[in-house]
Amino acid sequence: MDPAALMDLFGLSIGEVERLVLIAARLSGLFASAPFFSRAVGPVRIRAAIMVMTTFTLFPLVSPWSGEGSGNTEAMWAA
Repeated sequence: MDPAALMDLFGLSIGEVERLVLIAARLSGLFASAPFFSRAVGPVRIRAAIMVMTTFTLFPLVSPWSGEGSGNTEAMWAA
């Protein structure tokens, strides 16, 4: 599927998609290292669904960064 079609479907701009990716990347590190989300808690699908829901919950709380939407990946990962 075309990423632009997904962006049109959800009404997101390139900068908002970048912000979602950053939030998800940071949360995945937390979920991978936190003992609360260990293997004994539940299946991987459930933990992934919790991470996706948390990402979309935190999205409105994270302010845009200065280079959002520019496509500069080095600056994006340094943010």
